[in-house]
Amino acid sequence: MLRLSEADEANSALYKGRADAYRDRLRELDVSIREKVASLPQTSRKLVTDHKLFGYFADEYGFEIIGTVLPAMSTSAEASARHISVLVDLIEREQVSSICIGATAAGACRRSADNLALEL
Repeated sequence: MLRLSEADEANSALYKGRADAYRDRLRELDVSIREKVASLPQTSRKLVTDHKLFGYFADEYGFEIIGTVLPAMSTSAEASARHISVLVDLIEREQVSSICIGATAAGACRRSADNLALEL
């Protein structure tokens, strides 16, 4: 794998500095997330997401994904009325207080998430 600093050796130090700054910012963000999560009771660490997008987040920070707005991996899929009905029941039973959707979620997914949020 060719690294950018190898392809453009004249700016190698600049790339390294920016990469180091980016890693530092990610570490700060990680610490901040962990502090905020630590303040939540374990029973409140339940999420509904647009699809399986937040699995890595849930695993890393101790959340349980109890349901998804979309029954598929694609954000362009649409949920059936039955899927939404089952999800509403699950949200109520599990006392979920937030729905997390990705920035690139399609319109149908956003509308479904907005409608579910009204149920919270």
